[in-house]
Amino acid sequence: MARTRHRAAALAALLALAGTAVAQDRETLVEALRHAVDFRLQVQAAFAMGTSGDASFRAPLEQALGDDNPAVRAAAATALGRLGDRRAIPALERLLQDSSAAVRLQAGRSIEVLRRPPPAAASPAGPATAPLPRPSIDWDRVRYVVVVGGARDQTNDQLAPALLVRMVDALAQHLLELPEVAVFESVEDVDAGTRREMRRRHVDLLRVDAELKGLTRSRSGSDVRIEVAVNVMLVSESGALRSLMGGAAAGEEPGRQADPEQEARLARQALAVAMRTAMAQVPAALASTGPAPRPTSMR
Repeated sequence: MARTRHRAAALAALLALAGTAVAQDRETLVEALRHAVDFRLQVQAAFAMGTSGDASFRAPLEQALGDDNPAVRAAAATALGRLGDRRAIPALERLLQDSSAAVRLQAGRSIEVLRRPPPAAASPAGPATAPLPRPSIDWDRVRYVVVVGGARDQTNDQLAPALLVRMVDALAQHLLELPEVAVFESVEDVDAGTRREMRRRHVDLLRVDAELKGLTRSRSGSDVRIEVAVNVMLVSESGALRSLMGGAAAGEEPGRQADPEQEARLARQALAVAMRTAMAQVPAALASTGPAPRPTSMR
């Protein structure tokens, strides 16, 4: 344990240096990715591996795809796409069934990057794989086509990275509950057939993004309180803001001293309620975009 903590501390110091310096200490990065007690160091290690250009990092990154923390899995999936080794595609494909929408999203994007034809001088491609499955759309019900966007942080709080992953999950989960909405995990998943149907029915492609607007800590007597504020944005394909929805909530419970685990738990609880509040406004926001009337006959 002492050696692991030493390595994690060394990694934190390395990350303050230039990227080339980070890439040089392979042992430190690998051990931090596998054993760091702080998931944020694992995420940073994964990103450093992804930008290193060192193909030997593929194996530890693939192993990290099975980490318990979805932020680490998403970071490893992103890093494998940046690393550019097509042999990672099978491991990434297994992540397309991950419980986290954010992880599935990053895995799909990295697979797409890795499947692009390599330059003539590049190494031979890995085994051929089937194209990503496209969602089946019941056009008799669907009136809106929406892409799950990303989440950005305005707080610079240490809890933010894990909360951003949960925000993307919440976007996907709440959208999937709306029967009139066809949900896609990326713009690239909106294929030509879907585009044709959208043109026929005068349906625009929209994106839903999230923003962690605020995260504050306070104490009242013996109670610890964490308040979270979020924004959810409905955005057109051109990037124009169509609607802005907000939500805020607080988690509170007794606590006598600073406890990072308690703060993280309260922040997660508050975030879930805040996102539910914001996403409850999405149906009205979609209706305000004015979709075409549902056709009475479409053959």
